[in-house]
Amino acid sequence: MKSFIGFCIAILFSANTLAGDAGPMWIFPVARLCIGQDAGYRNTVLGQWLMQERLNFKSSEFDDCAREKKWIPRKVCDELMSLDSEEALSPRNLARLGSQYASELRVLNVAGEYFMAFEKAESAGTAVPSCPRSITADTPSQRVDTSAALNTDNLGAISDHVGTVNAWRLIPGVLLAHCAKEAPQSEPSMRATYDSWRHTNESLISSIDRIIDQVAPLYASALAISDSEAKDRMTGFTTERITDTYLKNDKISVSQVCADYDKIVAELSSPGRVAATRGLVYAVEGMVAARKSRSSRQTGATGKAAK
Repeated sequence: MKSFIGFCIAILFSANTLAGDAGPMWIFPVARLCIGQDAGYRNTVLGQWLMQERLNFKSSEFDDCAREKKWIPRKVCDELMSLDSEEALSPRNLARLGSQYASELRVLNVAGEYFMAFEKAESAGTAVPSCPRSITADTPSQRVDTSAALNTDNLGAISDHVGTVNAWRLIPGVLLAHCAKEAPQSEPSMRATYDSWRHTNESLISSIDRIIDQVAPLYASALAISDSEAKDRMTGFTTERITDTYLKNDKISVSQVCADYDKIVAELSSPGRVAATRGLVYAVEGMVAARKSRSSRQTGATGKAAK
């Protein structure tokens, strides 16, 4: 998450949100601004998801500033923060909303810059920036420096979110494999729950497998290993996280985790959790596409310069 928000805002401007061509990326900064303006949005599906990680700022200054400026109109916040289904969070619907509210999103020229600076300061533990005095940008020079943001390496940000969606994908299987040994008498019912979960979420599972295939070559290139080894490492790392969370947790026994297997899997299948996970899948796909596009442009520019 640390660099993800900055990357999202960079995509927001580089893809020309004002022309309605930002895809799904614009929702991240806008949703957090809405939460700052009205804490009640924290209780929505989208709000609960966003506030799990680094966007739950320690300092209250961001929310104070958002409430004072009211950058995002209530009608935009109400519609955005009510999204709670896979269809509602689909790239097509988010692109439609981005186009519909293009004029309202012009305030992100200032609000986005403040948001990026605030998130960076919070993550680094440095002094947070002051609330901007103006509500909208007066000159083009006040826009976010997107070229600098886009030149930062976002592989770590992709890693964070691939890990989250891959954990959703692997939790039922990892726990089943362990609990079948821990409580063999319950294996038939747990396996039935697992099979039902896989069948119900077949489309999302396939989407996650697809982005793993897309991301693996990026890691393989960075680490000078094969694509298959990169995939194995990604799976191993995520499995280790799941094991630490569920099976090596001092606050809950393994036997209790196994007894709660059906509840754990049911929570993963809740509409809000599924919608949020699919939203992350869309975001990762956008980040990978943007990274490849940037790499192609840089390769093209290098080739022209060489000529």
